[in-house]
Amino acid sequence: RARYLPQRVLHVLEISSHNLKMKNFPGNLRWYYAVTFLLFTGFLSFYVGLPIFLNNYVSLSEVFVIYVASSLASAITYSQSGRWVSKLGGKRIQTLAVIGRIILFPSFFLVTFLDLDALSLVIVFCALHALVGFCWASISVAGNALVCNMSYPDFRAESTGMYNATIGLASIAGALIGGFIAQYFGYLVVFL
Repeated sequence: RARYLPQRVLHVLEISSHNLKMKNFPGNLRWYYAVTFLLFTGFLSFYVGLPIFLNNYVSLSEVFVIYVASSLASAITYSQSGRWVSKLGGKRIQTLAVIGRIILFPSFFLVTFLDLDALSLVIVFCALHALVGFCWASISVAGNALVCNMSYPDFRAESTGMYNATIGLASIAGALIGGFIAQYFGYLVVFL
């Protein structure tokens, strides 16, 4: 009905590069973007081949269940991650979560050396990927908090947008790198 339509424009989108000048982003935030790019390039180098790798050991429907375990763990732990970031600080939480991922990623490969039946293998992969999802929630919440804390108050939206754009570009780069490494050098090299 017409009576529920907006009666006036509340916000006007400004499309320009005026707010994207270097001076609007502190030096430590620019360094954080660079580190974030490297971090997420590494993450996606691993993730691009993971479903194919898992499918060598379990069925596609079980791969789906393994990914659900990660998403579920992330969803359940976002709030707790926020409390930890508030209490312990974003740097500490993000560092611990990244270290967790550094340990977990090669674990997917190492598990395949164990003499496990199919169900046990799925359970172990689900547990590992749930831990990866937990780490993701911590990295995500801590990263956004760090960006907000490092940015200038008048440019928080631009700083957060730049952070998300950095993650997007790193995802593309990581997927390309991981795909080539897996194809020519194998999954062990990708995971390491």
